[in-house]
Amino acid sequence: MSSSKTSSSTVRKAAEHLSRADTATVEPPSKRPRSSHPIGIRPLGNLLIDGGRNCRDAGLGMLKPLSDFAVCTVFEHLTCVELGRVARVSRSFYVFANHEELWMQRVTDDFRDGFQYHKDWRCTWLTMTHRKGVNSVAPASVRVPSFYSDWLFQRFHCASVPLKRRWLCTETIDRRDAAALSVGDSIREYETPNVPVIIRGVVDRWPAYGKWSREHLLKRAGHVKFTAGPVDMSLRDFFAYADANEDDNPLFIFDPKFADRAPFMADDYTPPQYFAEDMFALLPQRPNFRWLLIGNRRSGSKWHVDPNATSAWNGVIRGAKKWFMLPPGHVPPGVSPSRGGAEVTQPVSLVEWLLNFYDATQQADYGGVRPLEATVCAGELLFIPRGWWHAVLNLEDDTFAITQNFVSPRGLRATAKFLRFKPEQVSGVSEGRHAGLWMELEEALRTHRPELLADLSTGWQTDGTAAKAESARVDVSVNGEGAVDGRGGGDGGSSGGVVSVHPKLLAMFGTS
Repeated sequence: MSSSKTSSSTVRKAAEHLSRADTATVEPPSKRPRSSHPIGIRPLGNLLIDGGRNCRDAGLGMLKPLSDFAVCTVFEHLTCVELGRVARVSRSFYVFANHEELWMQRVTDDFRDGFQYHKDWRCTWLTMTHRKGVNSVAPASVRVPSFYSDWLFQRFHCASVPLKRRWLCTETIDRRDAAALSVGDSIREYETPNVPVIIRGVVDRWPAYGKWSREHLLKRAGHVKFTAGPVDMSLRDFFAYADANEDDNPLFIFDPKFADRAPFMADDYTPPQYFAEDMFALLPQRPNFRWLLIGNRRSGSKWHVDPNATSAWNGVIRGAKKWFMLPPGHVPPGVSPSRGGAEVTQPVSLVEWLLNFYDATQQADYGGVRPLEATVCAGELLFIPRGWWHAVLNLEDDTFAITQNFVSPRGLRATAKFLRFKPEQVSGVSEGRHAGLWMELEEALRTHRPELLADLSTGWQTDGTAAKAESARVDVSVNGEGAVDGRGGGDGGSSGGVVSVHPKLLAMFGTS
């Protein structure tokens, strides 16, 4: 297999990102790392250096034996007015009552139709509530000395730490020029073996590539509401939030209905010829299949596997994205899916995962599979094979992308098995369609692609026992961002009914 070398322009762009890494002064003013926690919280280890006393315990009373996480869990049950009241009890209560995660949850719960961000999440709730005629909690800004907590400090640290050079410098995903890559070559070299590839010369031909800027989008759709995590907010309000927030895991737009909300956006891109065949397109009403992504630097997606055993492509229109990818069957370190797939435990942010787990994957004695990595720049498109774990970090403000999931004839068997034997984990469809989506697809294939249906049925056991056992190796569940977290199974053989191990994969990762 031939793979073209990274172009000089790609090297130049990667160098630009590396020059920013580990350098605080090149950050935008609103995103420069802060030197100290706004309330004064310090890491627990500093207590030994300072030689003082932690005021945490003295101010918690009967809550003293609880962990910091448990205390915050108790405070989650308080109303905003009650949080304002308990903040006056002691310095410790003040610290916990002002924990940003608590107030972010209040804002996103109370203002799902949008909000205007103001300074921080607590001030945002106060501002939004005051406009509704309620002003029960007085704003305050007090620094608390001698309060030490690793758990409470971690969020601030992950939001403030400069991106490390070592996180950005690795490029291990093939890059190919569209002019020299035929559809047949793409199928043979990448889709069939189920390995990722970056393709140049596709996105830069889209109208969006030359037109989309913040100014252009605000002019055309500034008032339009898009989905950003748990809320729908206008594009204008989103950009204001994106510029001002200091979150460790910032919200970003991930909207499956953007083509309905802003039709001009759908007219500004064309799905690449390499992935034009989509069996879901045969359905009268297909599951959610395309998303608009807009985010600033440090936003992005935590580790997940795409829904319904589909493959995907992601085209970067503006900005740049750093990708980390692991093949089916290799769960990232620090990520713990439950056996049934209903829960996936992982660090709160991708930066936290990088701080705690990335370096271990780069050690010579690391026993697992090292992630494939690449920085995908504006004008480039990444193919994400079905079943692959991936995580993404935006490297620039105003990073815009379109992503689309699809089911090609090569991936049909994996998706069909998933729909048939894991209906409770089907996503992207309205309530009541989960169990019947396989039958809808079967009927569509019978009408439009009967040859594929015949081939699909070959070898399937009538009782479905083997297929159920195979499908059970890959468990998925929807996470808070609308993507799908998953668990790959298998240890060198079949990977959970999602993909068979191709010789190219064995060459890339070995048999361990």
